[in-house]
Amino acid sequence: MVVKILRTAGLISFLAGCAATPPTPQELASANYGPAPKNYKASVITYMSGILKDPDSARYGFYGEPVKWYAGRDRKFGWATCAAINAKNSFGGYVGARQYFFLIREEVVVYHNNTEGRSILYDNDIIAECNKLHRR
Repeated sequence: MVVKILRTAGLISFLAGCAATPPTPQELASANYGPAPKNYKASVITYMSGILKDPDSARYGFYGEPVKWYAGRDRKFGWATCAAINAKNSFGGYVGARQYFFLIREEVVVYHNNTEGRSILYDNDIIAECNKLHRR
């Protein structure tokens, strides 16, 4: 019963994350993305150094140059890129590459999301977003 409740809660939170409506064509045309980041890799590495347990062990695989994009329920506009990141955990072992989505504005990461195994639907959504982002 507890497992069923947790699965339902996970699906509800996944669907709630998708509930934000995409911007209209007019909103996209008038959006202020800010200037393109000059050193997006350094911005991401600096940001992740405050999150990862062992940032010095991190191995980054960036997918491509940032592109104009939006993210989050409040539709933050900026420059998006994705990266596969593998770093060590508290036990000193690598956890395996996880896919991360980053939105950068004024050389600072203002939004990120990643695959953490919360649910296959949630993880697949992030993977699809990154694939769509870098196929443009």
